[in-house]
Parts: sequence; C-alpha cells; structure tokens
Amino acid sequence: MHRSAAGVTMFSDDGHCLMNPLLMRRALEWVRPFDGVIAQHSQDSYLAGPGACCHEGEISGRLGLGGWPPVAESTIIARDVQLAEATGSRLHVCHVSTAEGVDVIRWAKARGIRVTAEVTPHHLLLDTSELEGYDTTFKVNPPLRPDEHIEAVRAALADGTIDVVATDHAPHASHDKDHAFVDARPGCSASSRPSRSSSRPWCGPAGWTGWGSRTG
Repeated sequence: MHRSAAGVTMFSDDGHCLMNPLLMRRALEWVRPFDGVIAQHSQDSYLAGPGACCHEGEISGRLGLGGWPPVAESTIIARDVQLAEATGSRLHVCHVSTAEGVDVIRWAKARGIRVTAEVTPHHLLLDTSELEGYDTTFKVNPPLRPDEHIEAVRAALADGTIDVVATDHAPHASHDKDHAFVDARPGCSASSRPSRSSSRPWCGPAGWTGWGSRTG
C-alpha cells in the first residue's frame, strides 16, 4: 500500500485493538523504513470485552451496563509506547479518554518516544452521566468518562501532550448501537428477545425498547 500510487503512510485496525504484542512490534518495524505510523485503538479485550459499553464505576453498576475500566486503555498505551521506543518507530494513540492514558503518553513524550495522540470532542465535553437515560446516542467507544478524566484530557490538550482533536466519526444504525444495552433491565432474559428476523420490540433497559433485527 505504501508503494502504491496512494503512498499510504499510516496503518490501523480501526476500532479493533491489536492485542498480539509480537504482531504490534512487527507492524512498527515494517513501517519504520518509510517513517510510517501505526495508529492504535487502545482497548485490552480481556479487561474491556465485547459487553463493555460504559465507564466502569458507580453508574455502570447501578444501570447494569458492562464496565470499561480506564486501565484497559492505559495498559495498551504503555505496552505500545515501549514497543515504539524499542523499534524507533512512530505510534499514534487514537481517542485518548483516561487520565491514566494521558499520564503514560506524557511519560513517553518526556523520554523522546515518537508518539502522538488525539482526543475527541465528546470526550472533552460530555461525561458518563449522559447514559442515565439509556440513550444510545451517548454509547461510544471508548466510553464517556467522569469529570476527573475529562479534566485530564483537557489539560493534556492544552499542554501539548495530546496533539490534535479528531471527531472519530463512525456512523452506526440505531439498532446496532441499541443492542448493547439489551439485558440491562432487571428481569430481561434471552427468552424475552425475538429472533434476528423479528420486527417486534425487544427487551431493553427500563422505559426503553428497540425495533428491528438484532445484530451480533
């Protein structure tokens, strides 16, 4: 792809975290000869798996939503900046959302590691409380965070630790976003949900129903 007419210089697996550290090292080595960049979505799939859709804390516990802990972001960033240092290659951290992630990036830049980072407008402006009404408009990945993380990413943007604001725009059909909140309501079980071909409402959080076929 780099040798093509497009001359691609940045590579990413988009919203999927590259979990294999050996493969991540190889990717960084492969792009180094042409000063390429590996962009990473930092989400440890063991600490924040497919069901994680809300910052892990009081709100996720009370609403019955899968928790996405900050350490699931920061541990991947820590691994990747060290691999970038070891290979002398360039790393870009997508949509930083946690104070812990900011701390790692600040440490890496102080060491001269070739890392850049971005933050989204919604992680600068919105917090976890937006999920109180189970409105899936506010279901994003990584999830919205509490105030202490918002303040940390704002400060990091102001002092240059975070390099750029990026929209991270990724359109999804409403039913694709909605199905992650299924089962959050007490008493909702698999037997209460229709098949994929059904068009009737299916069980969701209190006061909420979703229409259309489920996916995933």
